[in-house]
Amino acid sequence: MAYLVLEDGKVFLGDAFGADGVRTGQIVFNTCMTGYQEIMTDPANFNNIVTMTYPEIGNVGVNAADSQSDGPKISGLVVRQLSPIMSNFRSEQTLEEYLKANNVVAMKNVDTRAIAKHLRDNGPKYGVIACGERLSVSDLVKQAQRAAIIANGGDPDCKADHCGDENCKCAQEGHHHHDDDDCECGCGCHGGINLEAFPNLIAEVSCKAPYKWTEKSAWIDERPTDKRYNVVVLDLGVRRDQLQTLVSFGCDVTVVPYSTTAEELLALKPDGVFISNGPGAPWVGKIIENTVEKLADKVPVLAIGLGSLMLGMGLGINPCILEHGHHGVNIPVQDAKTGLVSIVSKNIDYGLDGEDFEDAAEENPLLEDIIVTHTNLNFPDIVEGFRHKKYPIIGISWNPSAPTRPQDARCVYDDFIDLMK
Repeated sequence: MAYLVLEDGKVFLGDAFGADGVRTGQIVFNTCMTGYQEIMTDPANFNNIVTMTYPEIGNVGVNAADSQSDGPKISGLVVRQLSPIMSNFRSEQTLEEYLKANNVVAMKNVDTRAIAKHLRDNGPKYGVIACGERLSVSDLVKQAQRAAIIANGGDPDCKADHCGDENCKCAQEGHHHHDDDDCECGCGCHGGINLEAFPNLIAEVSCKAPYKWTEKSAWIDERPTDKRYNVVVLDLGVRRDQLQTLVSFGCDVTVVPYSTTAEELLALKPDGVFISNGPGAPWVGKIIENTVEKLADKVPVLAIGLGSLMLGMGLGINPCILEHGHHGVNIPVQDAKTGLVSIVSKNIDYGLDGEDFEDAAEENPLLEDIIVTHTNLNFPDIVEGFRHKKYPIIGISWNPSAPTRPQDARCVYDDFIDLMK
C-alpha cells in the first residue's frame, strides 16, 4: 500500500513501486504523453511530486541519453498504470529499476485524473508520498502541512500570534492554511506568505563552478553560422537540451552558477547571456534579479521559464502565482504580431500577469517600452513572451528546445542569434 496525502487532508491510495520511503514536495500534474524521463530529470521539477495524467507510463523504459541532468530531481512519481513491459531499441532499464537505483519513491494504480481535478479546483498543494512504511494518515497530513508552511517562507514551529484580529482563522486553527484575505499575518507561519524567506531551490540544482558545454543536440540539424557566438548560461536549473540546442545553433557555451554577478558575467566577454528555467519561486532570486537588471542594456539576453520571471522582475514587473501551474507539452501560445499559434512545453508554477504589465507601466516609464510578444490562449491574461524596444532582451515562459514537443517554437533561438549579430 502507498499513500499520497495532501496538506488539505485529501488522501489518494495506490501501490508502491520504486524505492520505499516518505518524501514531501509540491504536488503537480503533468499532461505529457511521453517524455517521463525528461520530466523526472528536469531540475525545474526539484522538490515536486509529479503526477502523470497520461494513463500508462514506463512503456519505453529509460536510457542515459534522455536525462536532462545528472539524475532524477523529483521527490516522487505518481502514475495510473505502470507498463508491464518496455519496448524501445534505446531502452537500457525499466522505469521501476531506474527509480529503485536512484532511490525515488513512486506509486501506481492511482486515480491520477482525480488528483489533477482536485488541484485544478483547489489550487497548488503540498503533500507527502509514503511507500513501504507504516505511518498514520494524520501524521502524514501534519508532515504535508509543515512542508507547505516552510515552502511559503514560514516557521512551522512558530507559536506567535501575528495579528490582533480575533476573527483571524490562523489564531483559531494554529498553523493551518486559511483563505482570509484580510488577515495581516505576513510571516508565513500561520498561512501567510513571507516572500523574503522562500526556500532557495535554485541553489540546490545550480552548478557549483563554471564549466564548458560542447555536446550538440541529437534532435535538430546544426545551423550554419558565419561565426561562433560566446554565450554564457546563468544556471538556475538548466536542462541539457537547452545547452545542446545552443551549441547546435552555433554557440560556444559556458555555464556559470546562479550567484554569478553581472560584473563576473561581463568579464567573460559574452556575445549573449542565456538565463535558464529552474525550480521554486522567483522571489528567492534577489541576487539574480539585480544581476539581470544590470545586464539588460549591456548584452543580448534570452531568458526562459523562471529566468524570464527574473528578467521581468529586473524590469520592475512582479510575478503572479498560476492557479494550478503549467506543466505539459500542449500549451497553446499565440504570437501577438503574426497570430501564429505554437504548441509549447512549460514547467512552471508562476507567470506574468498582463494587467500587472499595464499597471506597472503607469508607475515605471521603463516598462512603457516593453512589448508583449506572446500570450496564452487558455489563459489570455498570462504573458508568455516579451521583448524591449530599446534593450536586446527576450523573455519567454516556455522551453523552446524540449525534444518531447513540436519544434515550431525553436525560432526563439534564431531571434537570439540575430540579437548577437
